[in-house]
Amino acid sequence: MILILKNGNETAVKYGFNSAIDTLCKGLDEIGISYTFDESKEFDVIVANDFFNGDKGIQLKTKTGKPLIASLHLSHPDQEEEHRLLKNCDGIITYSNIHKKYIMEHHKIGVPIQVIPLGINTNKWKNLNKNREDFLLFVGRTKADNKNFLPILWNSFMEGVQLKIAGDLDQSSKIGNFTCKYMNASELLEMYNVAQLHILPSLFEPFGLVTLEAMACGCPVVVSDQTGISELLNDKVAIIFNPYKPFSLKKFMEQAKSFDSNELNKFALQYDHINHAKKFVEALKDIVDKKTMLKEITIKQTTDLFIVLEEINRGDYDYFDKDDIFAVKDRDVVDIGAYLGETAVHFSKRGARRVYAVEPFDSFHRISINAKENGCDNVIAIRGALGTKNKTVKIKKVINDGSTKFSDEYEDENGEKVEVMNLKSITEKFNIENGFLKVDCEGAEISLLYCDKDTFRKYDYIIVEVHKDMYEGFDEALSKHLTLAGFNVFLQERTETVSMIYANKIDN
Repeated sequence: MILILKNGNETAVKYGFNSAIDTLCKGLDEIGISYTFDESKEFDVIVANDFFNGDKGIQLKTKTGKPLIASLHLSHPDQEEEHRLLKNCDGIITYSNIHKKYIMEHHKIGVPIQVIPLGINTNKWKNLNKNREDFLLFVGRTKADNKNFLPILWNSFMEGVQLKIAGDLDQSSKIGNFTCKYMNASELLEMYNVAQLHILPSLFEPFGLVTLEAMACGCPVVVSDQTGISELLNDKVAIIFNPYKPFSLKKFMEQAKSFDSNELNKFALQYDHINHAKKFVEALKDIVDKKTMLKEITIKQTTDLFIVLEEINRGDYDYFDKDDIFAVKDRDVVDIGAYLGETAVHFSKRGARRVYAVEPFDSFHRISINAKENGCDNVIAIRGALGTKNKTVKIKKVINDGSTKFSDEYEDENGEKVEVMNLKSITEKFNIENGFLKVDCEGAEISLLYCDKDTFRKYDYIIVEVHKDMYEGFDEALSKHLTLAGFNVFLQERTETVSMIYANKIDN
């Protein structure tokens, strides 16, 4: 049973989040998942929607011991209740990668974040196959800066484009070539079905549900690339534009005529309330299962402090996982900078075929012990280091504290011999094909800039933790290097000194 904390305060209603929750609940009803709004009933997991319900969720978690999940439709970093919620929750569900990045930039996150698209009630938003009229439709709050409404209003005047606004004005008004009116659901359905084009011009938008509503009604859409919904779209179903560059509404209106209403409706149907509810339940389950798994890992450790568990819990190494399909499953994983073996254990638990855990310092001796303690017999500990050249160096006894730096210029006559290998040699040594590469080695990652394209392409997925305080601009340089090697690359700023690079190979 899911306890959904719905009515935190009047602000939730004002921002329209209750509509999204109602859509979720309709989907839960249709797939037969039990939920309640009544905290006095028995429940298994708590869902707090945005900061409006944060303190109530924390109270219930403390009282019952049940997992608390934060469902974030919009982020308010200025609200202390939001900080408390994200500090005390067991996981976060949000609805786009652009919003996930925003959350991680404004909060210290130590829990997994699941990203799923929002859904719409396709029984409510339908294509009525009406004739389109020559006007542009804007739906949303006109007074919020991020909505970027004023440039649309100005351009409509300058270009003579008729504009209709379903907004938050106090009363209906008609000035020149635009009309403003607050619209109820039935009126908005009519507008979506007759508008030539719907526009979402936001400078920042966590999702943009109105775009899906319009598409379900067969209405062509033009969408800012600064919105979460744009992550789902392409130029076959939408006009996507940069709101920071000059644009022409008249040109957009002309382009809109090339779209097929039935195709737009078909596209939107895949994000209906049923699919949304299924993905929401899967995200809840993944967070709760991950919490249980990490708890087991923590219990089974012997003398070691697993400092990387926070990164694992936050989901840093699950970026490519989709719909319960783990990216490492049945792959050989090369884990460079394995430290105590926390990530090696994590990858093993996610179904990796083999995990080659590479670590140069004396913490290497704990990898096999920790793998055994956690029942991971496919973790192979390698005493070695990543460098630009193949060589052997002598390293004095050093216990890695999680931030110990390695240089292939190490030399200590009384030290222990350690093999230094470039990525090509490591890849050949382990016979990697279609592998998964993780690099976190406090400085030696610079050697990746010397790696050739063919070696990189032995890996389908690459995750690199970059320490920007060591090499200024290295994160951007490596991102470009991987892009040229034929990868989709996402660079995520975690802190002022650390970035995460996520790269997946583009099939030729």
